Amino acid sequence: MRSDDAHRMPTALKKTTRSNAGPWFAAAGLFAAAFAARRLTRRGFRPEVEFSGKVVLIAGGTDGLSLALANEFGAHGAHIGLCAGDGHELQSARDRLAARNIESTTFVADVSKQPEIDSLVERVLSHYGRIDMLVNSGGKIAVGPLESFTKADFDQTMNLIFRAPVNLTLAFLPLLRKQRAGNIINIASVGGRVSLPHLLPYSCAESAFLGFSTGLSSELKPQGIDVLTVVPGFMGTASSLNAEFRGYSREDYTWFELLGSLPGFSVAADRAAVLVREAVEKRKHMCTISQPARLLAAADAIFPEATRDVLDLTSRFLLPGSTSEDARIGKLLNPTLQLLFRDARQLGRSAPHDVSQ
Repeated sequence: MRSDDAHRMPTALKKTTRSNAGPWFAAAGLFAAAFAARRLTRRGFRPEVEFSGKVVLIAGGTDGLSLALANEFGAHGAHIGLCAGDGHELQSARDRLAARNIESTTFVADVSKQPEIDSLVERVLSHYGRIDMLVNSGGKIAVGPLESFTKADFDQTMNLIFRAPVNLTLAFLPLLRKQRAGNIINIASVGGRVSLPHLLPYSCAESAFLGFSTGLSSELKPQGIDVLTVVPGFMGTASSLNAEFRGYSREDYTWFELLGSLPGFSVAADRAAVLVREAVEKRKHMCTISQPARLLAAADAIFPEATRDVLDLTSRFLLPGSTSEDARIGKLLNPTLQLLFRDARQLGRSAPHDVSQ
């Protein structure tokens, strides 16, 4: 190397370093400004959200976390509206809320169909005159290896988990914009953050829904509308009883129910509902429920190759393979195991709350 080149290189490197550093300094400035704005908001420029007297429509579910949210929000003074496609399940949910002295109004509607969404908007406005909070919950879980699913299964899951809440949100959005205030609470899943084996259609749909919800939050914040994306891990809600299992259904049901029943690994629905309410009150953008869900999402973001290797090994050696066995609903599988896992969920509810925060 010539001596004059050796003298010129440090200067060139310095220029390159300065030019490359510009975007990083700009990004750091944006994050600092966002953090400062968040701190100012918390100090009182925007007061905490109050539930008393607010009209809350919970769409898509009548048990589990949906019912727990209805109970939690209603206990804090909200007017509760429940929406689902099954009138009998809605009446059962309404009776369970009434047993806790919480009044609710039910709306039968299949939110995967646009005409029924349009009718729902009219009925809600006719009954309440407005809407303050929309909760998109529910959806169908199908568990099994890729070979057990068809293209129609992917389309159906996308319709239920992604397109239905998107269409419902867009239908109610003009009302919230007119009020220049309101809340949208989207119940997503850690499966949307990290695609898990034997849950491929579900993870695809949840990933799309997660992208919609987080992007919507940035779009609507300047308009006075807060969007909260809730990302639960495994919930101690017996959701596996209504899940559909493909392939070796009993084996898939066993591992799925086991993870949903382990104390410290899963979260009781009533505890999750409290965390969601607190996140809404504080106008948060994101609420990830349970430490395992946080750790899994962080591992996939920081160590993607290692996380995939672990999931590959799990799929290869721990999860059952494919078979021609017909799909079966969880509640029809192994009643003895259901009793065992029910007791485990009860134990989980008595575990310390800070494990799942």
